[in-house]
Amino acid sequence: HDFVPSDFEGFLNNFVEEFPLIHPLCCFAESLGCDESHVDDNDNAGREGIKAYLRLPFPLRERVLYPWLLKRLHVRPNEHLLVMTEDDNDELIRQHYHETPEANSKRVQARMFLCAYWIRPLHNDRQEIVGTEILYCFSGDAGGGIPQCIQNTLGPKGAQDSVQGLLKHLRKQRRAACKVVA
Repeated sequence: HDFVPSDFEGFLNNFVEEFPLIHPLCCFAESLGCDESHVDDNDNAGREGIKAYLRLPFPLRERVLYPWLLKRLHVRPNEHLLVMTEDDNDELIRQHYHETPEANSKRVQARMFLCAYWIRPLHNDRQEIVGTEILYCFSGDAGGGIPQCIQNTLGPKGAQDSVQGLLKHLRKQRRAACKVVA
């Protein structure tokens, strides 16, 4: 593809708003606020609690997730990392899971052990940035009694759809920016 790591910064900075635009299963996401206790010495902003709804194919019920989001831009020059994890999210769920019984009958709480985007520059022989490598990792459990073997067959497609959706979204933004300039 024809993107450099800096092209991804807008997406990473606005991840909660833009994730439903790039991932075909995510129909809604919202921020639940930041946990400043995890700010580090590198001025990283701690972690942000999020709630996301995933719409699965019929007859499966919608899923809800409550992961922590950690964004690390420029962990190295032109290298970015975004991680979502449910590690230590019990308090987040207790504070924000206030669904009505009717809503609970429509949704299943899913688990996201780890989801990560690692965006790194690709260099040519002269050490000029010529592209981007995207490493994507996901480990989770959709919950609701879906057999693990079925979840495992859908996992690789979900990973590919997420990365392809991100690239498509960036191309669309680039075309829109070109129209504004023209």
